[in-house]
Amino acid sequence: MKSPQKYYRVHSRTLVKEDDGNATAVRLRLNGDDTQDQRERIFFPASKGDHIRFSGKRAWVKLRNMDGEVQVSPAWSTNDALSINGNRLPLTIKEIETPDELEAYRALTNFHYRGRGGVGRRMPLIAKMDAWNLPSVVGFVELSSSLIVNVARKKILDSQFHDSTLGLKWKRWDLKTAQKHTNAIVRISRCVVYPELRGLGLAAKLTDAAVKCARTRWHMGGLRPCFIEIIAEMLRYWPFVEKSGFVKVGETEGNEKRAPGAMAYLLKRRQNGSGYPKGGGGIMSMHRMHAEKLFDIHQKRNISVDALLDLLNKSPEDLRVSDWVSLHDIYRRKKPTYMRGLTKSSKAHLQQRMRSIKTPKISTTVSRTGVLASVEGLCITARVKPRNSAECRRVQEAFGIVSGEFKSELMRNFSAEFNAGEITLVSGTSGVGKSLFLSTIQHVLQRTGHKSHLPKGIEVECKKAPKKARIVRLQNPPRAKAPIELLSSHSLDDAMQTLASAGLAEAHLFVRPAYALSLGQYYRLALAIALSKKFDIILIDEFCEPLDEYTTAVVCRKLRRIASKDGISVVVATADARHVSSELRPDRTLLLSSDGRHQWHKRLKIKNL
Repeated sequence: MKSPQKYYRVHSRTLVKEDDGNATAVRLRLNGDDTQDQRERIFFPASKGDHIRFSGKRAWVKLRNMDGEVQVSPAWSTNDALSINGNRLPLTIKEIETPDELEAYRALTNFHYRGRGGVGRRMPLIAKMDAWNLPSVVGFVELSSSLIVNVARKKILDSQFHDSTLGLKWKRWDLKTAQKHTNAIVRISRCVVYPELRGLGLAAKLTDAAVKCARTRWHMGGLRPCFIEIIAEMLRYWPFVEKSGFVKVGETEGNEKRAPGAMAYLLKRRQNGSGYPKGGGGIMSMHRMHAEKLFDIHQKRNISVDALLDLLNKSPEDLRVSDWVSLHDIYRRKKPTYMRGLTKSSKAHLQQRMRSIKTPKISTTVSRTGVLASVEGLCITARVKPRNSAECRRVQEAFGIVSGEFKSELMRNFSAEFNAGEITLVSGTSGVGKSLFLSTIQHVLQRTGHKSHLPKGIEVECKKAPKKARIVRLQNPPRAKAPIELLSSHSLDDAMQTLASAGLAEAHLFVRPAYALSLGQYYRLALAIALSKKFDIILIDEFCEPLDEYTTAVVCRKLRRIASKDGISVVVATADARHVSSELRPDRTLLLSSDGRHQWHKRLKIKNL
């Protein structure tokens, strides 16, 4: 006969801190037939009241609603890979175990606008790579417990649901049900990728890993999760979780309109000695915290409560910096909510509810097609006179150079079409005329009032009048202003959408001056500004030549996607096509030659030497 499993009840959980004050592990006080302490990794998923059993290095936590358990040790991990420039880079996504991993994770949190992380239980999963020019930890995704109130989630879950595998069921998702079953919903609270790798698909791989881990390892209050959600403003501009099967179910309620009224009510009770009302769940707790913060400002700054409430009614941009810093976190803006099911029943429920609930359709811009511009019979001639100086005359006499002018045909009877959604790669050795070719294309095709300045002595003619186009050339942006200011002619939503599409999908990068950006981020900003002009053709000289291999791959992928999605024709020039060809996937390549024998190639495959 099988002996019964021996479980210990977690009596308490305390952090183990080092001499520098940083916590590196947890100590569990376990009550059973005997009482003992157990040291575990810092994010070990067990809390006070959980029942846990051990077998060697393995451990399980008992579930509440069914005869089952969730394994919590050894630490969870999965293997994957990133493909960059045709190379497969192995990737391990795992729970944090060592002090070095913990330190690397903490360093990465600085790249998130909410560096402290959320409240409640957290389980970070870090992404590790073994590359000499990258840190060992290149990203993380964080699973967290969910908040009770979310109007978008309520709309989806507010119908009959039954999952026999998890022992969960409800008829309506009211407050009582939410209080009982919110622990069956796990939340992705943060997803952070090392800056130079953003745009290479690592965020999607982290999301996939979070889903996989949540199915088998997450538990809260004795419940396993049946849904996973993510709530983030950035998803409005960069919905990367859609690749992992998440669907947008709506937006959180926000409190811009209700905050002043709620604060007025609570502060009035605070002043007359009535005290704050008790209960009300997490939202009410947050209101009480914000009211206490306002009361503290009222006392320390000697500003009246009415004056504080008046400030709350103002638009953020109308506030002084000191007032905005004090008050900004009292507001909760509406944020997109995405969800996906973790079980067969929850997937079916989500699909059925999305069909039955009418959600506003997202308008999409129809991409342009066809020929945007063309040149036919293009000729480029260079005429240069020798310098009339004593030194130059002596050289002419020594070598018998008697010509008063040097003439050379750089391009003769050249024709090309620039099609919507296509990328043209211009390559060749240094000095072969790549930059001149781009300037010539701009000169003969642009239909705006601006004239490009060709080098002195360059003559250009076309046998047939070319079809004109709106052309923009990539240029270095001003360094004193922030990216969001450089796109101030657009709406805020359009500006952030454009920045995100170019690979600047981090809130803090929107507001820091351009001089504080890395070289790769600055290059992406230049691309975003060019894209914002909505022109037909983008010309980029010395394409990605100053960038590292990872940033180059990001820019190439972004440009390839944007060209196809928006129907833009892109012409890039670079001396080394090997640096960009595998990720850019140009539709055709023009190889320029110093003897004028220029060649077109379709889908040219360039091997590394």
